[in-house]
Formats: sequence, structure tokens, C-alpha cells
Amino acid sequence: MSGVKIQMRRDFQIDHIKPMSQGDLTTIDNLQLLTRKAHVEKTRKENTRR
Repeated sequence: MSGVKIQMRRDFQIDHIKPMSQGDLTTIDNLQLLTRKAHVEKTRKENTRR
């Protein structure tokens, strides 16, 4: 996320690195902060792999 300047907190979302749908848990080691746009794209890619 280097170089990204965001003005509002709502532009970020918490993401599960390994999805709960794959049996992973909501733990600090499995969470990351993504921009809203990056989260949408990651989720879209994950859903097309199913």
C-alpha cells in the first residue's frame, strides 16, 4: 500500500488473509488492512477460483 494517501478511515477495510470459508479463524495473524478497492478486488478473485 506504499504511496497511497487516503483521507478517511472508511476507505480501509479489515480482510481475512485466509478466508473463513476455507476454515480459517478471525485472529490477528489472519487479518490485514486493505483499501476498499483492494479488498473488493481480492474478494472478486477469490470468488472466481471457486
